Amino acid sequence: NMADGQAIDSAAQNNLTLYGTAKTSTAQQLFGTASFLLDGNSDYATIPSEAGNFGAGNFTIEFSFRLAANVGDTPFVPIAKWETSGDQRSWMIRIDNVSSANKMKFYESVDGDNFTATQFATSFSNETWYKIAVVNVSGTVSLYVDGTADGTTRSLATGAPYASTGLVTIGANVPSNPQQYFNGNIDDVRLSKFARHTGNYTAQSEPFPDKGQ
Repeated sequence: NMADGQAIDSAAQNNLTLYGTAKTSTAQQLFGTASFLLDGNSDYATIPSEAGNFGAGNFTIEFSFRLAANVGDTPFVPIAKWETSGDQRSWMIRIDNVSSANKMKFYESVDGDNFTATQFATSFSNETWYKIAVVNVSGTVSLYVDGTADGTTRSLATGAPYASTGLVTIGANVPSNPQQYFNGNIDDVRLSKFARHTGNYTAQSEPFPDKGQ
């Protein structure tokens, strides 16, 4: 409908459903004329479950983000497949306040219930755009920020991330009872069931293509 049409899958593979006052805004943009605006207290979007189930192979989670403010006591979740109801946790990317710095963490579950978190080294400033890629290559997960490796890696447990039935959420986690809302802007989200990067690379200077890979 017109409300959900504020944010679309340009590859025409998944329907996005918007909640709260989530919308596009022309006040901030990385590419084009607008980006996805999330208010930090009620806004998020969901994507069908299968888009975030990577199986046992490599994967890449990409998105660009801009924090409207520094993270406080409650973390911000830009993207996740993390449903606590029925133990359907899979993976989550979260930004926490760590000693007054905005730090990104990658969460994984091997069975939908138990989970492990890895904290990366990069500190993120508010009101600044960053291009992010979280990449799994043969069981080793790396974070790239604007095309440069963070340096901290995570060795996935065998079987992780869990093949959850939970929805993928943009701007929050736990779609059955949303929490840890993201406050800021998100643009150009792409989930790939293969590794797009195995080392430092030149970050994109235009939107991801909507055809082919």
